[in-house]
Amino acid sequence: MADYGVYLTTTDGRPFITPETTPVSLLGKYTASGDGVATAVITIDPSVINIPFVLSDAPAVHSVGYSGTQMTVRSSRQDSTGGAVNMQLYVFSIKAPTLPKWGVAIWNAAGKCILTNETRVLRDIVTIGTKGDPGTSGTSINQTRAGKWAIMPELAGNLAGVINQSPFSIPQIFFSRYDGANTQISSVLATTPPTGGQGTTTSAQSSVKAIDASLYD
Repeated sequence: MADYGVYLTTTDGRPFITPETTPVSLLGKYTASGDGVATAVITIDPSVINIPFVLSDAPAVHSVGYSGTQMTVRSSRQDSTGGAVNMQLYVFSIKAPTLPKWGVAIWNAAGKCILTNETRVLRDIVTIGTKGDPGTSGTSINQTRAGKWAIMPELAGNLAGVINQSPFSIPQIFFSRYDGANTQISSVLATTPPTGGQGTTTSAQSSVKAIDASLYD
């Protein structure tokens, strides 16, 4: 236990201690829509951690890229075609919270505000799949969960093949599709394999990190 600070617990009873550091909390919730692909560009502080969790209403693969002070998150249907995509994005980061008009505020020893009653701390992260287990990870993951769940963008596997004596490679990426009541977490190839091509899908044997997005709405 630290010499100073605050001892808190989450709703599931896990200890949450903030003696000297600023917790990872919600930077913002963002939405984007598009035909075949939805894109959100968020301004971030690249010197600190920035974590995206994303969902959409379509089997649209989620990807993230960073450039300077910008984070770009996309939800794309296969080949970026096939209908509307409505994406919801939750970005978590480390930043000094804004003081509320009323409530509780906590400072560290350096005099920096690290937590208020309005801070929405990232918590209760769920791991879907067992990393390294072929039967429960990577391209084998296809799970439906009650409620609204967002995932961190992650690679599920890769299709590598040959067509007309030329190699091709297509990533298979996870998606989180929310229908208003339940969420399907699975994966799909980013693009349609070329006609006549022959290939093999290799699982990345990865797991997926997910959060109950309704906690941050």
